[in-house]
Amino acid sequence: MSPKHHEEIDRKAKIYQKIPQAMQNGEIDVMFQPIYWLETDEIVSYEASIYWQDAELGLVDPSELIPLAEECGFIQSLGRFIVLKTIQTVSKWRQFHPDLIVSLNASAREFLSDTMATFIID
Repeated sequence: MSPKHHEEIDRKAKIYQKIPQAMQNGEIDVMFQPIYWLETDEIVSYEASIYWQDAELGLVDPSELIPLAEECGFIQSLGRFIVLKTIQTVSKWRQFHPDLIVSLNASAREFLSDTMATFIID
C-alpha cells in the first residue's frame, strides 16, 4: 500500500470517528452560498451546505463528508442536524427578509427512509 493510500484510509477513519463528537460540539455548521440572478446581479436565494473545519483534519469538504456519513450510517442524524441548523438560521434571517428562499441538498439515502420526511414535516 502506498503512503498516500495509507493517509487517505487514516483520514477516513478519523472522520468517521469524529463525526458524532463534531455534531455534538457544534463543529459542523451550515454555510450559505448566495445564488445570483445574472441579468440583475441580485441575490435571489441561498443554498445551504454543510461545513466542517476540524483542528486536526482541516476543512472536511461536503464531497468527502457526505459519502463517508452514508457509508458509516451517520447520514440520517447528520441530515437532521443540518436541517435544524438551517431552520434556526433562516428563521432569524426571515425577520428581516420575509421572502428569503433557501435550498438544502439532501443525500439520496435520506429519502429512502420515511424518517427524514416525517422529521421535516414535524
